[in-house]
Amino acid sequence: MLSSLLSPKTCADCRMCCSFEAYHVMDTPVFTADMKERISALSPDAVFIPKAHGFIFRPDKFDAEHMFTCPALTDSGCLFGKNKPFECSIWPFLIMDVNGRRAVTISPLCTELFSRPLSELVSFLRGGLAGSIFAYADAHPDSVRPYYPNCPVLIFENRE
Repeated sequence: MLSSLLSPKTCADCRMCCSFEAYHVMDTPVFTADMKERISALSPDAVFIPKAHGFIFRPDKFDAEHMFTCPALTDSGCLFGKNKPFECSIWPFLIMDVNGRRAVTISPLCTELFSRPLSELVSFLRGGLAGSIFAYADAHPDSVRPYYPNCPVLIFENRE
């Protein structure tokens, strides 16, 4: 979904999107029941906990730096290839609630995109991805995160 912005090699070398600090583990993607079943079939050791309208991973193993790695991440990349969960496919873009308004923000953890001009990222989002993100948020309200001040707002939802 972001191949015109990020090369697969850049993402494969980084993998930051697939790791979560212990105190941010609730920010793992929210999976639908169908996606949970697909993950369980491919990674039987994955354990989930319910989160309102979906499921998130229950972290059971942290590394020495207190990081939890997604069970769908393998040495060769994501088990799902190009069929990743929506939230994973749009990362480092995040949908957040900013004082009651939904917005697309960017995570500072993706140094490749975070270093780009914000105008470039906004133009990319206006090319259609923002509409898809907000439509997904309509159908999956659990995907909307509380706002983190270190994530610059790129575009607010235009609700008339």
